[in-house]
Amino acid sequence: MRIIVADGHDNFRHVLVELMTDDGHDVRAVEHGGELVAVAKADPPDLILTHARFADMNALEALELLAASSVHVPIVLMSGDVHRVPMGDARKLGVVRVLEKPFSVEQLREAVRAVVDARALKSA
Repeated sequence: MRIIVADGHDNFRHVLVELMTDDGHDVRAVEHGGELVAVAKADPPDLILTHARFADMNALEALELLAASSVHVPIVLMSGDVHRVPMGDARKLGVVRVLEKPFSVEQLREAVRAVVDARALKSA
């Protein structure tokens, strides 16, 4: 599966990329919301793993820009403060799972597996 990992924290982003690559996924990493939008518009992935906030915008702003460009992919949103995420808006923009930081490797893998399973059901 092709995944974009979007997180402004270098170390965390690198760990996510390594985990997803080790699990056999084709991963592209981005640091900012604007970069996420540009990369996803140019080559839409199968999944976006994104932090809720970036230096240039928040994730929901980036997802609104993608939706306006007709890019619709499942999103796993990662946040240290999930209570501040407007879930109704997030779901409308494609968020299928929210992971509260800190989360375990198994929670991350479970979220990705859920997207893989959902894609398999749609293809069947």
